[in-house]
Amino acid sequence: MMAVHKLFPLTLLALLVVVPACFEEEEDKIDSEGNEETGESGGESGDDSSGGDDSSEPDPVEGTISGRVEVVLYTEGADGEREYISYADADALTDYDLSVFPFGKVFVAAYNADAAGVKQFHGDATIDAPSIGGDDYSIDVRKKDGSGDVLVYAHVDWYQDRILGSWEPQEHYGDVVTITEGAEITSVDITILAPIPYSGGGSCDTVNVTGDVIITVSYAGGDVATFFQTTDGEGPYYASWTTVSADGGGASGEFSNTACAGLGEVKLRGAWDTNGNNIIDATDRWGGYISAPDTDGGPITVGSSSLSGYDVQIPLGGSDGFSLVPFTRISGEVSLASGVAFGDATAGLPAGTKVYTVALKYRPSSEIYVSEFKTYAYDSESWDVADIATDTSKSYTLNVPAETIVYLWSFADTDGDGVLNEPGEPVAAGGGESSGRLPTGGSGASGISLSLNAPPSPSDTGAE
Repeated sequence: MMAVHKLFPLTLLALLVVVPACFEEEEDKIDSEGNEETGESGGESGDDSSGGDDSSEPDPVEGTISGRVEVVLYTEGADGEREYISYADADALTDYDLSVFPFGKVFVAAYNADAAGVKQFHGDATIDAPSIGGDDYSIDVRKKDGSGDVLVYAHVDWYQDRILGSWEPQEHYGDVVTITEGAEITSVDITILAPIPYSGGGSCDTVNVTGDVIITVSYAGGDVATFFQTTDGEGPYYASWTTVSADGGGASGEFSNTACAGLGEVKLRGAWDTNGNNIIDATDRWGGYISAPDTDGGPITVGSSSLSGYDVQIPLGGSDGFSLVPFTRISGEVSLASGVAFGDATAGLPAGTKVYTVALKYRPSSEIYVSEFKTYAYDSESWDVADIATDTSKSYTLNVPAETIVYLWSFADTDGDGVLNEPGEPVAAGGGESSGRLPTGGSGASGISLSLNAPPSPSDTGAE
């Protein structure tokens, strides 16, 4: 019997396979130089019957995307609500040293996906030694299919096993980024929300699964990880690393994975660190167990006895990496609970008020600074009361991650100081709960009304 230890997050985030190529549907877009796009193709259509070159094929474009990635922590209260916690305060709750960054590398990439969810990556960067407080990154983007929109996401090696798995925190930048030739797009900042680290696991009887890992394409270096996944593709479990050697047109080596006995039906997978950043990420080459060359062997059953001769081939068919969490939308209307116009002279909001609708990452328990939305919010919209004075409601649409929890709130900053949720200022919570907690699901939510309570009268506040 041996002890098997693994880090476990406080909440396991469900992930989806299909990632939308963009957030807009029929809306106009603004390119990286601030120009409005019409959605029409910039190239001329070719005439196949002429026998000439197909001029409709777009030319590749190159540009750069840069920004900053910060990993911030959360904990869960007794009521199950997510709460922000600083590294310093979290240090007392874990046996990890949180005076330094406690996790592994951070991977950042620009990509898009087709209607079937097949991802095309256009550039990436790896932050090898992340810092508390965040780090700068820069991606050299080469989009082979011409100008267009990409998504940018960041993924942290929370488990520190050098594999960016399905349960490890990842976040997208909150909008699409339009790539044109020579574009230099800055301030694409991403905040990753992560549970505090802690140890878990225990003792179990173990078995070994062994075999050869075989790379069947040209090999120019890089180690291979083998591991298990659930039949739904979540994981990894019980990973091990193998240094392979060049072998003919590819490479090969022996692997051995130790797992708890009775693991059950799982997928045996392999991934090759083709980009040489010493982690397994979405751009690497993936494969799995084969029953014969080029033949997917399907799930295996890990029982009470060790298994041998379970070979892994890389690449294998259309095998892909772990899923990316897509963004979705929540939408609705914000209004005053009294039903009057925002700028109503008798029961409306005072002159100088600014109204905010925000999808927060944490339950608000005190004052919120607008300047800290980058850390505390997924997305927000705001309006000056002077601009919506005659409106009785205002529509909002916020981009948020799918399959997670957000806290949907609206605030009226009546004194215009950029500090929200102050005593006496109107607020509204969405999602049907007093905390504003809202599961985003796989497709978001619509029609969510937010009714700001009435501002206090002078007699309520004691003012004369």
